[in-house]
Amino acid sequence: MSVQVRAGSRRQGATAAGHLCATARRHRSDRAVASATLAAARSSLVLLLVAAVLLGGLPPAPAAAVTPCSRGTLALTFDDGPHARYTAQVLDALARRRVSATFFQVGQNIARLPALTRRAHNEGHRVANHTYRHENLTRLSDAAIRDTLRRTNRAARNANAPTPTLVRPPYGATSTRVRSVIEGLGMRQVRWNIDPQDWRSGRSSSTITRLVLSNLRDGGNILLHDGVANAPDTIAALPGIIDGARARGYCFGNLDARGRVAPPVPRARISDAEVVEGPAGTSTRVELTVRLSEPTSRQVSVGFRTRDGTAVAGLDYRAHSGTLTFAVGQTTRRIVVRVLGDELDEAHEKFRVVLGSPSGLTIGRGTGTVTIIDDDPKPRMRIADASVTEGAAGTTTTVDVPVRLSAPSGRTVTVDFATADGTATAGRDYVATSGTLTFAPGTTRRNVRVTVLGDALDEPDEAFVVHLRNPSRAKVTRGTATVTIVDDDPAPALSVADASVAEGAAGTTSTVTLPVRLSAASGRPVTVTVATADGTATAGRDYVALTTTLTFAPGERRKDITITVLGDDEHEGDETFQVLLSSPQHAVVGRGVATVTILDDDPPGEPASGTGVQRDEP
Repeated sequence: MSVQVRAGSRRQGATAAGHLCATARRHRSDRAVASATLAAARSSLVLLLVAAVLLGGLPPAPAAAVTPCSRGTLALTFDDGPHARYTAQVLDALARRRVSATFFQVGQNIARLPALTRRAHNEGHRVANHTYRHENLTRLSDAAIRDTLRRTNRAARNANAPTPTLVRPPYGATSTRVRSVIEGLGMRQVRWNIDPQDWRSGRSSSTITRLVLSNLRDGGNILLHDGVANAPDTIAALPGIIDGARARGYCFGNLDARGRVAPPVPRARISDAEVVEGPAGTSTRVELTVRLSEPTSRQVSVGFRTRDGTAVAGLDYRAHSGTLTFAVGQTTRRIVVRVLGDELDEAHEKFRVVLGSPSGLTIGRGTGTVTIIDDDPKPRMRIADASVTEGAAGTTTTVDVPVRLSAPSGRTVTVDFATADGTATAGRDYVATSGTLTFAPGTTRRNVRVTVLGDALDEPDEAFVVHLRNPSRAKVTRGTATVTIVDDDPAPALSVADASVAEGAAGTTSTVTLPVRLSAASGRPVTVTVATADGTATAGRDYVALTTTLTFAPGERRKDITITVLGDDEHEGDETFQVLLSSPQHAVVGRGVATVTILDDDPPGEPASGTGVQRDEP
C-alpha cells in the first residue's frame, strides 16, 4: 500500500518475463537436440524414441530432492486486523499447517475484538502494533505518534496479550523522525520485503500465491492482510504459499524481538523404548528416537545421558552420554544404548535417557524410559473364587479367598489386592478390604480374608470381587475372583386382613381398604396377585370386582387394596365377599384369604332377594 509496494510488483513482473524467455530458449535447444538424435537413428529403439519426441517430447528429468529448510527462513505477517471473520480463518489455516506468524493489529480493532487478539497470542503468534486508527505516522506530531502507539499497546494488554514491541507503520510510511520516536518508546520499526499486494480488490488467490512464491528469499518477510475486504483471497492463498515455499526448501519461522526473521525453534521429543533382556553374557542394542517438531534452517543440537531407575548402570545396561546434532532440515536422530543380559528371575527394570543443554531448540518431552523386559521364567499367580453363607443379622462371618503360585519362587513375591462391589455392597454386605499379600520363598498359597456381614433380609445371593494388582516377581494369570454371599433368610409371608364397610343408600358408592402386609422386609421386589370372589355378596350388584397385582419395592412392607361397594335401599342383612392372594413372587402366602363384610343399613321391610330368606315365587 505504498510506492515501494508498486515498485516491487514491477520488479516481480520483470523477473517473471525473464523466466519465460529463459524457458523459451531451453525449449529451442531441446528441439535441436531432438533433430540431431533423429538424424543419427540406427535402430528401432531409436525410432520409437524419435516418435515419442514428435508426439509430445521427452519426459522431464526428475527434480532433485529438496532438503527442508535448505533455502532459508521466511516469516508470515498480517496487517490491519483483527477482523471479526477473517482473522479466525487465518488462525485456523496457520494451525492446520503449524506455522506461527506476526499480526500487526490496529488498536481500535483490538479494543473491539479482544478475544481474537488473545487467541492469536495463546496459539503462539506474535501480536504487534499497527497504530490505533491506521494513521500515516509521517503526518502526525511526535506526541501524536507516541499516543497512537501507546493506546494500541494498552489495548493489547487489555486483551491479555504481551505489550507489543514491534511497529509496522501503516502504508510503509516512515521517516528518520518517525523511526526515532518509535525507538524512543523502546519499540522496533518493521517493514517487509515480499509484497503480493493482496489488499488490492479483485486480486485472486492464485495471483497472490504466484507473486509470493516467485519472490522467495532467505529472510523473506511476507506482507499479507487479514483486515481488508480482499482477505478471503489471501486466506485461500495461504495453503499454496506455505506448501509451495516448503517444497522449495524454505522454513517458516517468525519475527524475533528485533523484528528480524528468525529460524523456527523446534521442540525435541524423545521416545520410550523396550528391549528383551537376553541371556547372561550378551548385550542387546536398544534405540530411542529423538524427533524435532519441525525442520529448521540452522544446525541445532541437544545433549543426552542415561540415568538409573530400577535398572543399574554396569549391571543391567551400559551408561551412555553425548550430543545429538541435527543438520539443516534434519528432524530425526537416534540414541543407542546397550542392555546387559542375565538369567535372574526378576521384575522388568527401567532406566531413563534424559535430554539437556539444548542449542537452537527447546525440549518438549525430555525423558525417555527404557524398559528391560525380563525373559526368565516367573511363577504364575491365580486367585480362586469362593463362597460363604451370609449368617444372621448382627453376626459376621469370614471367607478366605485363596491365591496360589504355580511353583515356588526363590525370592519373595508380593501382590496387592482390593475388594470391589458387585451386587454386594461394601459396608452393608461385607467389609471392604485391601492390602498386600507376601509369599515368602517356597510358599505357594496365601489367603485374602474378608469379613461378611449377616442380615435378616430375604434377597438373592450377592457377590463382590477381589482384584490382584501390581504383582512383584510373578505373573498374574487370573487376577479377579468372585466371592458369592449365599443368602440364608426365608422368604417373607404375605397376609391380608378382614374388613367391613357400611352399604350406603341406593345410587351411592363407598370404598373399603384392606392392607396386605409382608411379615418382614425383603431385599428384592415382591409381587402377588389379588382378586375378589363372591360370597353372599355379588360382584356387579353389591361391589365392583377387582383383579390386580401388587408390587412391593425392596424394603416396603405394606400395600393397600381399595374396593368399591355399591349401595342399595333393600333390607337384606349383612353380605360378604372374599379377597384372595395368589401367585406370589419372592414371598409365600401366609393368610391369603380375607373376608369383607358389607353391613346392611336399610330399615326392616319386605325381605329382598339375596338375603338368604326364602321368598315365594310369583
